Amino acid sequence: DLPSDAAREVRLHEVVISSELTLHSVTGLPDSSAAVARLWECRNPVEVDLRNLKVVLNTEQIRARRLNTFRQELLASMVSYNLVTQFRCQAAELIHEPPDG
Repeated sequence: DLPSDAAREVRLHEVVISSELTLHSVTGLPDSSAAVARLWECRNPVEVDLRNLKVVLNTEQIRARRLNTFRQELLASMVSYNLVTQFRCQAAELIHEPPDG
């Protein structure tokens, strides 16, 4: 449903990560290629958190029939996930290991 003259200015970034991996990114951000690569590195923890919220806590299958009940169940899942994440980080700190390894 876009008009025929619709346009969006974007930038193509190419960052060589290693001899086997080159990051190609198209973005509307005004940042440098290095800054875009740093943002790309930050995506993994976010993706893992979203996957865990959806799959591990099964938030895709909330069966609430009312919006208020849905919000309460989703909030309880988020609080539970954040508490477990904090406990993992504290335990990892005690044994001087990264929380994900």
